[in-house]
Amino acid sequence: MQGKLTELPLPPNISARNMGKNDLWIAAAAHIIQATLLTTDKDFLHLDKHFFDIELLDIQLFM
Repeated sequence: MQGKLTELPLPPNISARNMGKNDLWIAAAAHIIQATLLTTDKDFLHLDKHFFDIELLDIQLFM
């Protein structure tokens, strides 16, 4: 039943997506503590500005 949470409906033009269990825990924690999520991949971009802010880091800058 993805996208059927009546207490917190999905924003307009956003569809439910499958996410890995670890990504779900990370997203939930960022949302609850209202944190900016720092990441090097694009797995969370569909949540940006709707549930928390995302800062996409370029991994090449750290090598």
